[in-house]
Amino acid sequence: MLHGHRHRQGTRQPPALLVALGSGALIAAALGLRVSSSLPAPKVEVLTSASVVTAPGSSQPLPWPAAGQAAVGVADVGAGIAGSHGGSIPVPIASLAKMMTALIVLRDHPLGGYSQGPAVEVTAKDAAGFEVDLSTDQSSVPLEQGEVLTERQLLQALLVRSANDVAEMLARWDAGSVAGFVAKMNATAAAMGLRSTTYTDPSGFLPTTVSTAVDQLKVAEAAMALPAFAQIVDEPEVSLPLITGPVANIVSEIGSNGIVGVKSGITNQSGGCAVIAADRSVWNRTVLVIAVVLGQQGGGSLRVAAKDAVALVDSAAKSLEELAPVARGAVVGEVEVPWATTDQRVPVVAASTASVIAWPTERVEVTVLPAKLPARPLSAGSPAGVLVVSAGPQRLDVQLALKDALKGPSFWWRLIR
Repeated sequence: MLHGHRHRQGTRQPPALLVALGSGALIAAALGLRVSSSLPAPKVEVLTSASVVTAPGSSQPLPWPAAGQAAVGVADVGAGIAGSHGGSIPVPIASLAKMMTALIVLRDHPLGGYSQGPAVEVTAKDAAGFEVDLSTDQSSVPLEQGEVLTERQLLQALLVRSANDVAEMLARWDAGSVAGFVAKMNATAAAMGLRSTTYTDPSGFLPTTVSTAVDQLKVAEAAMALPAFAQIVDEPEVSLPLITGPVANIVSEIGSNGIVGVKSGITNQSGGCAVIAADRSVWNRTVLVIAVVLGQQGGGSLRVAAKDAVALVDSAAKSLEELAPVARGAVVGEVEVPWATTDQRVPVVAASTASVIAWPTERVEVTVLPAKLPARPLSAGSPAGVLVVSAGPQRLDVQLALKDALKGPSFWWRLIR
């Protein structure tokens, strides 16, 4: 029998160096995972999330007409309406009703560019309407059964010539019947918040079609926002079938002194009524000022109404103020990141000056809407949100940006976090 040492399998211990290397690899791997792990997203800290500033200046008296109702405002500026005068009792508005008629027709049958739109054939009812208008001394254009007119020609006859028979023809074409169209007119008025307006016919000839100066100002603003409407009412004259020579616009002031529309009308019950829209230069920008005058009586009441409306337009334009609540480069916030100290925060600034036009003493709201920034370093000028300036329906969005580059965290911050 031989005697010797017997070794058991699996009981040998690894050398100390291998243990150390293995442990080091594990630690390095763990540190590598920690250093390369995703970063928490930066956050924009808003210094002032919302504020209200008041436009400079003081309200000046406007040249209101001695009688009747009036209102004046600027489309898309501030509260929209600079003021109104003469009460809020609904009164007959004559052919101003055709603004709503055209508004509905164009919303249902839009005209792009200067296109003529679809062709519309004159029916027996349409031609009979012309005969009725002649017998009752209403404004009209000749209509013959079987004649074909384009939508644009019909709207020119409606708005430039102020043809009552064409108002009914358009109503039947759009809604199938005059009654159906009148229902649509009143539904549209209700949707627009015109609480003092009632339509009983598409032309305004009936004294039961009533409204107020304030409501008609809203209709005019909505209609002038439609390019085709604005094009047509800005025409000093048009050519219409069955009428020899050019047809002059009922509103004779159009085409001069920056006046670009809109409509006038007169009946025994309504008196002279006028809506005047004019482009005016205010603080190096062009604004559309609209004035409405209703219920002028006596000789030349249409001219008086238009003259008073022009005076209101000019006075309102002169009273507008420019307000720049935030200048370009103004600091509105800071970017906060877990790896930066307070003095390392990156300012958030307005990329341009926020400038709006407002009525004197009008309150203008300024709101900062920060963006959600990505979890990575960002260069100077990177988008950081939007600053919103609101004055009534007027809204101006100004981009916010990082003033300086937002650097990533250091190796040691990643290691020890």
